Amino acid sequence: MMFDSSDFQKSIDIFCNNFITIFHSPIKVLCKKSVEGILSASLFSKIFIKQNVNFSISFAKDFDDSIVKELNLDTCKNILFIGFSNEKISLLENKKVFFISDSRIFISDNILNRELNIPLPIASYFLHKQITGSSSLSYIPLISGSDNLLLNDIEKDAIDSKIVSKADGFNLFGSNTRQFHKVLEYSINPFILSISGSEESSVNILRELDIANKDSGFGPMIDIEEEDMLKLVSTLALDIHDIKKNKILLLNFEDLNSPFRDINEFREFLRACVVFDKPSLGVSLCLQSKSSRIKALELLKDFKLEVIKALNLYYSSFDDKNIIEKDNVIIINYSDIVKINVLEEVTSLICKFTPKLYSKRIVVISQTALGSIKCCIPFSSVDHSVNDLVSKLGVNIENTKDVMSFFVNIEESKLIELLLENLESIKMENVSS
Repeated sequence: MMFDSSDFQKSIDIFCNNFITIFHSPIKVLCKKSVEGILSASLFSKIFIKQNVNFSISFAKDFDDSIVKELNLDTCKNILFIGFSNEKISLLENKKVFFISDSRIFISDNILNRELNIPLPIASYFLHKQITGSSSLSYIPLISGSDNLLLNDIEKDAIDSKIVSKADGFNLFGSNTRQFHKVLEYSINPFILSISGSEESSVNILRELDIANKDSGFGPMIDIEEEDMLKLVSTLALDIHDIKKNKILLLNFEDLNSPFRDINEFREFLRACVVFDKPSLGVSLCLQSKSSRIKALELLKDFKLEVIKALNLYYSSFDDKNIIEKDNVIIINYSDIVKINVLEEVTSLICKFTPKLYSKRIVVISQTALGSIKCCIPFSSVDHSVNDLVSKLGVNIENTKDVMSFFVNIEESKLIELLLENLESIKMENVSS
C-alpha cells in the first residue's frame, strides 16, 4: 500500500483537534504491553504532563472481554487505546474513545476511522509533535528500530538538534559505551559460548589475544584495530556478519559510559521491561527520569543474565533428560530452572544460532511457579502438525517477536508424550506451513 502523506496529515489533524477538547477531563489510557506500546505511551505521557491533564496509564497484553467489563464499570468517560485491534470498541458503553495502532486511527461517534499502516511509535510521535509543537522527543520513535522511511526525516531532525548522534559501532550492543570485556560478558546476540555471562572469561580471552589492554583497563570495543577484531572472531568461531561494523545511533543526553546511550541497547532494555512486566519503568527512562536509572540498569542486567543462563544450560550442561532430540522434533525442557519470562527470547536465539535444528520442529518448555507449563515454538517450526496439536490442546496462543507461546495445565511427562506423538511422525519439509 502506497503511503499518502496528505491523507495521513488530515487524519492527524482530525485526531489532534478532537483530542485536545477532552484535556479538561480525566483520561484513562490503555496501552499494549510491548516495546512499541511503551514508546507510544511515553509520547502521550509527555503530552499530558505538558498540558496538565489528569491521566492514568495501564498496560495489558490484550484488549479482551475482562477489560471491556472493567472499563464499562469505570467512571472515566474518556479512553485512549494504544496499540490494540479495535474489534472490542463497540462493546464499550457511554465512552469517548480515541484509538491509535499501527494499522488504524479512530475516534468514536463516526468522527474518524481510517487505515494507517504506519509503525505505532512513528504515528504517536507525529501526534505528539502536532499538539506540542516540539521535536524534543524525536529520539523515541528511533528506539523502535523500524525501517520505515518516515524515520529518515525524524532521524535528521534528531541529529540536527543534537539529541542523537550517529557513530561507527559494531552490531554487538554497547560497542561505544561499555568496556570491551563487558560487551563480551553481556552479549546474547550473538551468544558466545563460555564467554557470555562470565567477566573472568571475557577478560582472559582479551588478555590471551593481547587485545585492547590499557593501563586503566579495557577500552571501548570501537577503539580496537581491525586486525585484533578478526583475531577475536577467528578464536571464538564467530560469524563476522554478526558483529560487523555499522553506523549506530547514540543518545546524547545519556552519560558516555551508560549502556542506554546505545539506542539498540535501550531497545533491549524495553524488551526486558515487557518480559519482566515493568512497562512503567520503560516509560520513565524514555522520559529521561534520573531516579529510574538504577532500577533500569538492574533490570537490563537481570534480563541478559537470565537469557545467558538458559543458553549456557542448553549448549553446555543439558543431557538427554533435558534435551529430547528425534528426527523431526527437539524438545528443550528447562523444568523450573529458568524464568518463563525469557523463554521467547531464548527460543528465538537458539533457533537463530543453531542451524542444524532448521529441519526440526523446536519446542522449548518450562514450568511456572503454579505448576503449569509454558511452551514456546519458533514460527519457523509452525506447520500443520503444530497447528493441529495446538487445536487439540485448546490453548490461547500468544505471538511475541518470532515465537508462538502458550500455557498448558498437564503433567510434564504427558505433555512430552503428546509433543512426540503429534510432531515426530511427519518431516518438516513434507508439511506446508
